[in-house]
Amino acid sequence: MNDIVISKMVSSMRGRERWIPPRPIMEYVCSTLQQTFGFDITQFNPLWIPVCITAAVDWVRVTGWWPYYYTGTFHSGEEYKTVWKHVSGNAGMEMDPTLFKIFRYDESASMFEIRRTHPGLSNMEKTEVVSFVRDVYCPQLNVPKPPIEAVERAVWATLMWMCDSYGKDWLYEVSHLISSTHDFGLGFIHLFNVDAPPVPDKAVPGIDIRDNKTAEARNTVQYVKNALEFLSYQVGVTWELQTPELFESYQGFLMDEGLTDSPIITEEVLMALKLAVDGSDLLDPLKMTCTERPVGSCSNCGQNLWCVSQYQITMRDNIAAAKGANFLCSACADGLEVGCYIHDISGEGMKDKCQNCMNQQCPHLKVETDQYGVSIPRLVINTGSKQLEAYKQYLLSQPTGNIQGITAQDLASYYAGNRLGQNDQLGE
Repeated sequence: MNDIVISKMVSSMRGRERWIPPRPIMEYVCSTLQQTFGFDITQFNPLWIPVCITAAVDWVRVTGWWPYYYTGTFHSGEEYKTVWKHVSGNAGMEMDPTLFKIFRYDESASMFEIRRTHPGLSNMEKTEVVSFVRDVYCPQLNVPKPPIEAVERAVWATLMWMCDSYGKDWLYEVSHLISSTHDFGLGFIHLFNVDAPPVPDKAVPGIDIRDNKTAEARNTVQYVKNALEFLSYQVGVTWELQTPELFESYQGFLMDEGLTDSPIITEEVLMALKLAVDGSDLLDPLKMTCTERPVGSCSNCGQNLWCVSQYQITMRDNIAAAKGANFLCSACADGLEVGCYIHDISGEGMKDKCQNCMNQQCPHLKVETDQYGVSIPRLVINTGSKQLEAYKQYLLSQPTGNIQGITAQDLASYYAGNRLGQNDQLGE
């Protein structure tokens, strides 16, 4: 099941809202190409650089893994070394490393200086990104294919923008996992929410949560109900749109978020719901503690034994014992069973753990190591490649001349500072 955690990791940047980067990236890429390679951009087809920039950013967004191996946010792998505990109320859960991943932010981990002084793409990047630009983006936008060398260098300059300070704000905005590592120094992504999150595509502000007279009102209330249910609030029966439980949970959500108590679903409420849903696959860093015990050790006797498994512990009578989910060896589990209800919740055989493991300290992990010494788990790359292939097939099935309603000329004009039409997908 660890593949679901990895999918969440590589999907944390896949929102369409800011799929086109800010305009200054055009100037950055052009000046970088001029300074590094002496490129005379005026000799190029004016559509090539805008298309290469947008396709490179889209590749990063869709495959999802690149920022976690080349920027200051990285998968620390601590969950494979020490036991972490999520504490909620008077109970706690010691986390199985297959069910969550720890990310940290450290600017010294960024590969910017190395990549900037050794211009060019890794072999892995060349394999995927160049063909994505030339064989997918260009045909879709009816743009002649640029020379391979031009694509490689334009993509490299775009990736340098992402590693540089200029791209940090963009990454912060498009990935809640990256923003968590910046805000708290840590980000914890977990498996628990496996259902697709509700999308507020038909929700509009200004609707009374008690109103169901129009399709607009019903759609908005339905989104609020779906979002609250996704966030584990009680919303009542599914076949009834408005229920007492929904009204109570809506009021509770407003209180939890510090919003004004009002039946009117405002823009602020919709945004709070969206942010809560987007961040629901992250554990609250303030509720996570490191036990300092090594993974595989028993929480009761402290011994590191092969028979350690995760157990759900429920109190029986008034006998004092751990409460929640803890790792215990068989002997300690048997001992606690005298005064507690013990249930083995691990459910995974040891032979199955290797198939989805990302422990980079493990000699059996299959990795791709590039010429810069960066090792990336093959499992992560394969997951991103599958998503890229699905996205490529989707793009190639669409009418040519535009991507998501944006033409190549739109891109060139946009990066030049012009505002064309009212297409709300164009950023500022």
